[in-house]
Amino acid sequence: MLARKSNLRGFTLMELVLVMVIIAILSAIAIPRLSGFSKGRRLNNEADRFISVANWAREQAINRGVTYRVNIDENARRFWLTFASDDGTTFQNDDEQNLNFLLPDDIFISSDSKTQDGEYIEFQPSGRVTAATVRLVNQSTGEEVDIGSLSATEIFHVLNDAERQGVAL
Repeated sequence: MLARKSNLRGFTLMELVLVMVIIAILSAIAIPRLSGFSKGRRLNNEADRFISVANWAREQAINRGVTYRVNIDENARRFWLTFASDDGTTFQNDDEQNLNFLLPDDIFISSDSKTQDGEYIEFQPSGRVTAATVRLVNQSTGEEVDIGSLSATEIFHVLNDAERQGVAL
């Protein structure tokens, strides 16, 4: 016959409650700090998104053999993608992709790519791009990021300090 052990070990209700209280206190301390972290990353996230859209537009222009534009509206704090129609004279939105991006309330956009037709960066089927610089500014923190393609053959990227010195927005 098997003997039963009478001294089974486990946690008491009091021990479990104490652990839960400690976890609640640590969470109350950590969560406000983490929310500040996400606000601090917002500008970099928007810069990454703009770079991704610009590089995607370049790839699409090459793959499809059609001119693409990243259009910028400083007043509405937004940017969007269009491509040349078959005749090459008009530009239209890509309704399938719906690539229209609104920036958060405290982030503003500006660029040096203003033309008579509007404010845009153009990507040619040859892979060439309008050399341009885009500045994103977080009004809440005062931080700013410059994104650019300083030559017609360069991809868009965050500009380093040496590259920023030659930029005037």
